[in-house]
Amino acid sequence: MDDLMILIHSNRVAVVSLAPSHTIVRERLRVDRVDFRINESLNRLENKVSGKWKKGGQRVKKDSSLCYIHAENRIFTVRACVPGALVEVNARLCDEPSLLNSNPFDLAHIGVVLPPFHLETELRNTMFSHPDAYIELRKDLIRPEFLREPQMGPKP
Repeated sequence: MDDLMILIHSNRVAVVSLAPSHTIVRERLRVDRVDFRINESLNRLENKVSGKWKKGGQRVKKDSSLCYIHAENRIFTVRACVPGALVEVNARLCDEPSLLNSNPFDLAHIGVVLPPFHLETELRNTMFSHPDAYIELRKDLIRPEFLREPQMGPKP
């Protein structure tokens, strides 16, 4: 299961990271490298945005690749999952790919996408609004240490 986690902030930005049930996190795979070069003409690290409205960000679709993660002779493709403008990618992962296992939900986010205004309600309605729903669905795939409160967020 290669689940991704999308955290939508109140200011509309969507943070993309590996979910606790993703194979890399679940199986504690050694991450050799994270590659943001999608093809010869597209490198997500070269994404440049400016201003309050983050103009100039690369456009991504739900199925657009954000990066490739190389782990133990396997390659995992991380998709945007949310359409919009790519605001940033986490370049730190290029130097410290092991963060994907040691701190997958904080320091090891993959990227940030700014969805268009008209999709905000749809995105909120189609995603789990609280970690408990996700945990109930995937609890057999999540390492026990990630089921504790601080990792998954506070309960209401």
